[in-house]
Amino acid sequence: EGGHLRTVRDVTSLCIRIPRSIPGCAAALRRRMLGEGHPVNTLVVGPPSSGKTTLLRDVAAGLATEGYRVTVVDERGELGGPCPMTGCDVLLGYPKAEGIRRAVRCLAPDVIVFDELGDEAEAEAVAACARAGVAVVASLHGYEAAALSHLPLPCGLARRHAFDLWAFLAGRGRPGQVTGYYRAEVRDHAVYWLPAD
Repeated sequence: EGGHLRTVRDVTSLCIRIPRSIPGCAAALRRRMLGEGHPVNTLVVGPPSSGKTTLLRDVAAGLATEGYRVTVVDERGELGGPCPMTGCDVLLGYPKAEGIRRAVRCLAPDVIVFDELGDEAEAEAVAACARAGVAVVASLHGYEAAALSHLPLPCGLARRHAFDLWAFLAGRGRPGQVTGYYRAEVRDHAVYWLPAD
């Protein structure tokens, strides 16, 4: 109604996703993020059912355990809603861009974690975090580095230098497994993803 979804009817099927924790699944990613002694902005890229949310949940829990102040912005209750996020501040139900801004202003986090980066407002909120000295760990739907070079949102993030580390996941067959770590580089107005050292 008025361009917005108001109700759903004539439902023909249901998709039930059961979240679960896999403690320690993000240990290698966390070590990579903390290589310089402090968390760096990290984007986890993978197709549906590749384990992005499970990985982010474990990143948040691990960073909190290591003494970092972690805020989880959980718009749809997929990150912190179903599983306890001990040691993290969880903003449940906040639109991501608003939750990120509120966390920076009110909660003094070292790291903000959120799932499914999806639009320009969220990208701008990530850039604002960088200016405020707050690290961001987020996820993005995607398949491989080469395919991102033609998409506006990832290229815009690369041009803003929004993320220092891009971690690509294997896919549905191997959920949560990182196949490669990359950094984005802009040359002659084109974006390239190069293997991270």
